[in-house]
Amino acid sequence: MRCNHQNGGIIVLLFVVVGVFATITVSMSKMMSEPPPTMEKQKSKLSESVNYNCTSIIDNTIIRLQVMNECADNEISYEVVDGRFANDDAPLNKSCHVFNDKSGGVTPGGVYASAPDPSDPEVASISVAGDTSSIVTTALGVYFRCQSWSGTQCNLSISPDGASFTSASSLCVKKGTFIDPTRALGGTIITGLFRASLCTSACGSPSLGGSDSSSGSASYYIKNDLSIEPYTGSCARSLGNVKCDCWQ
Repeated sequence: MRCNHQNGGIIVLLFVVVGVFATITVSMSKMMSEPPPTMEKQKSKLSESVNYNCTSIIDNTIIRLQVMNECADNEISYEVVDGRFANDDAPLNKSCHVFNDKSGGVTPGGVYASAPDPSDPEVASISVAGDTSSIVTTALGVYFRCQSWSGTQCNLSISPDGASFTSASSLCVKKGTFIDPTRALGGTIITGLFRASLCTSACGSPSLGGSDSSSGSASYYIKNDLSIEPYTGSCARSLGNVKCDCWQ
């Protein structure tokens, strides 16, 4: 009886081994038949991951500064070492600075890290008022061009891919009431920073402001890292146009 029991166990074990081997073989065959991911796909996934992580870090930092340092919405500053993205309403002790070691502690990245060199032939630019053909890309992949001009103010068209453009009035900077508590009603800080990133990318100059819309039909939303994401919900404030110093 003992020998029969052992023989039966061996047979069952053999079936298990064969089954596992077959499963591994099928899995390996499937993996070998699928084309490897292209470098572009890998770069795209990495970029998406970096942008997501950057946005999450900045969002959490803003909340921490508001709670721990009692920073108001209009006091949050994204100023970097070279003086770009400064906020005149921020405390002089820099206690509400996102990119300061003694307050926010976040390391600048993307558009905050460095300004593109407009003299680089591979960097498209809008160097003079009236240009409606040039398409410029910010450091975080926001495409824009001037659909028309009101004097020296560029009436923007925005695109996430450089192909499908929409009016800047469809770009939300402040979501509907109670949906976007970390931003002031006018979304003034993010609006100013986003315009600054546009002017830096267009011609390497500061932004002189622009006008906004009180509401609109949104297609995209400006995130805290100054990239954009699809958004079709309620919008209390939309971007209008931009005026850069180099166009004067």
